[in-house]
Amino acid sequence: MNLTNKNILVTGGSLGIGKETAKILVEKGANVIITGRDNKRLLTAQKYTGAHPIVFDISENLDEFISKDAPTRAIVFDYYMNFVPYFANLFSPLFTFIAVIYFTSKMAYNTEIIAILSSGVSYRRLMRPYLVSALILATFSFILGNFIIPPANRTMNDFREEYIDNRKAIAERNIHRQIEPGLYIYMSNFNNNDVGSRFTMERFEGAKLVEKLTADNIRYDKETGKWIINNYWKRTIFDDYELLENGFRIDTTLNIKPEDFKLEKNEFNPEFLSK
Repeated sequence: MNLTNKNILVTGGSLGIGKETAKILVEKGANVIITGRDNKRLLTAQKYTGAHPIVFDISENLDEFISKDAPTRAIVFDYYMNFVPYFANLFSPLFTFIAVIYFTSKMAYNTEIIAILSSGVSYRRLMRPYLVSALILATFSFILGNFIIPPANRTMNDFREEYIDNRKAIAERNIHRQIEPGLYIYMSNFNNNDVGSRFTMERFEGAKLVEKLTADNIRYDKETGKWIINNYWKRTIFDDYELLENGFRIDTTLNIKPEDFKLEKNEFNPEFLSK
């Protein structure tokens, strides 16, 4: 069987039988694409077989799909099917180049080009089908790149953000906020478990500090909607004396929410401009 310049897809081509099959097909002159889950294994198989690798990650993301109850229809059509336009546009120049080389060399091998030129056809006329085909393919690639792939990528990224990626991230460290007139808070950091470390709260009357509370941490209770301050020291400043209190826990309400200290990935925070 003549496999020269045939395009063949081998799934599971990074190991075992698939890897050896891809090697044999490449040796017979076929253009082979191998798929797999592990990028390192695919690169090793590429060096061994000479095939073109593509990574598919359905097994890698299977736990996320199951744990987050991702619908099968969304997995197939919103996520994996939206890879098709991207790869079609990515590999179309390669496949077009191979196709042009193949049929042009075939024409030259059969001396058809000499016969065409001998009949009085000019090089310009001979190149016209190539130029027209190139224009059609360029238009197709332009439409894919500007009108089809961006919406497909948006749908795919929305799926990843909902079912695969954890979009929440720590917004910043060394958090300073004025939560009410004359009331300021400080935290060294705030994590995704709604816990802030090294919490400090200061109350001012005008320019005068009248109360300062420091604590090891502060935690938000979602059930009660209150903040829990743990292992605290409270200093109340009067005109002629100060009062120092110590305790293990205070349940209180503050004019802040955990969402105030979190951002979604790639979200713009205008407060960074003022720092």
